[in-house]
Amino acid sequence: ADLRPVSGSPWCLVAKVDAREILAEARYRGHVVLLFVVLSILMTAGAAVMVFFYAERGLYQELYRSERARREAQEWGRVTLYSIGDAVIATDAAGRVTQMNPVAEQLTGWRESEAAGRAVEQDALGGLDPQPLEELGMLMGSSIISLIFLISGPSPPMSS
Repeated sequence: ADLRPVSGSPWCLVAKVDAREILAEARYRGHVVLLFVVLSILMTAGAAVMVFFYAERGLYQELYRSERARREAQEWGRVTLYSIGDAVIATDAAGRVTQMNPVAEQLTGWRESEAAGRAVEQDALGGLDPQPLEELGMLMGSSIISLIFLISGPSPPMSS
């Protein structure tokens, strides 16, 4: 309560104010400020999520394009490999068969699906060591050094 004299009179003014009434305006303003802070945080988080998804979308699109280009190059190589008239066995860095063309399948006796992943010198060629034909290539004046791998049977005829 508040007691104040009224000037020029013998009277006093008594005022009683509740704390709830005094703090109501401050409470209202505090709630408004809190609401704006929460909305600002939510908007910032939403913008960050949008930026993240936009960047991720770009990364996935680039990954898709590079994967498509890789597959096209692989298919082009596969078509080229299968159209070559000579036997070709493609291996990875560890010497394991990755691809064989039909001529190589006929010469080795292995289908590509059976030889895939096997070591060229041990598994895919039946345990036989490769026969380098470097001397034959040099004798015939060929600049190409050929290696022919056979599982069994005589060496096929060679031409320069």
